[in-house]
Amino acid sequence: MAELRPSGAPGPAAPPAPGPSAPPAFASLFPPGLHAIYGECRRLYPDQPNPLQVTAIVKYWLGGPDPLDYVSMYRNVGSPSANIPEHWHYISFGLSDLYGDSRVHE
Repeated sequence: MAELRPSGAPGPAAPPAPGPSAPPAFASLFPPGLHAIYGECRRLYPDQPNPLQVTAIVKYWLGGPDPLDYVSMYRNVGSPSANIPEHWHYISFGLSDLYGDSRVHE
């Protein structure tokens, strides 16, 4: 797996969430499943807008061997008061309808 972003090129993991200032067509250009996952990751890790990420060179739905499209890795500093040690939070993308068109589950 290579270190690339969903666009296939180096750069930010996800564009800003669509909102009042976003172009109307933008929301339809960014796949709904990816948008939802990235939105939650931005909420949980606002200080990590560009996490480590690996991607399958050939996606499963294009005949590739890897069932996950992407894996993002976020550093979690833990919480000593809650007895949570520092760790990495791995977020997998795939095995679901990330693109909203049933391409994986036909």
